[in-house]
Amino acid sequence: MNHKSFLSVIRGKYKNKKIAVPEKIHGHNNVTPQKIKESVFQIIENHFHTANPEENKAVFVDLFSGSGQMGIEAVSRGFNHVFFFDISKERIRKTSQWIRQNAVSETQKCTCEVKDGVREFYKILTDTSCVSDYLRQNPEAKELVIFSDPPYGLNSKKKYLLDFLIENKTTIPGLEKDWSLLLIIQTCDNDLYRSEHSEIQKFPETGKPEYVRGYYKYGRHLLIVM
Repeated sequence: MNHKSFLSVIRGKYKNKKIAVPEKIHGHNNVTPQKIKESVFQIIENHFHTANPEENKAVFVDLFSGSGQMGIEAVSRGFNHVFFFDISKERIRKTSQWIRQNAVSETQKCTCEVKDGVREFYKILTDTSCVSDYLRQNPEAKELVIFSDPPYGLNSKKKYLLDFLIENKTTIPGLEKDWSLLLIIQTCDNDLYRSEHSEIQKFPETGKPEYVRGYYKYGRHLLIVM
């Protein structure tokens, strides 16, 4: 018998609501551990100095949404708008379905799009994307969270995500503001977070560069705050 696994919303308006774990793609189901999920939102609260993101019109972007649990947690905790991106049409369809069935009043606060977070992260975070359009149209937004937890080791020939963010932080709409917060979750075998910048090649063992606000290590997971 095939037993379906479920995740739970930890806190907020939809606390204890169940989220189905998606079918695996190439052996990966892209599920961020519950401990890491809770840690991410604790870090957000500490940096925002509030347990209510709605006060600051906070925006949450998940580049690899998978089950949708991180963005749904953000919706539950009061983020003003949440963007879900995933390469799988089926996963995006199920996330949209979950929102319609369990949080119908939040549908206007959620954007779900099929995007390859590896090959298209630079499009998602630059001028032509729905994210930058939203930030331009909603200047009252005070905080931005970009969350990235790829479900597998990557070996992309394109520019690494960290390098892209380091070199473009002052030109990406929203990221140039002092209030913006960037969270990246990194696993030790993930090439997406390798860098050509010498000061970050051995990070965090050699200390954090000036553009890194902080980092938090949980076993093989590394959360970087920029």
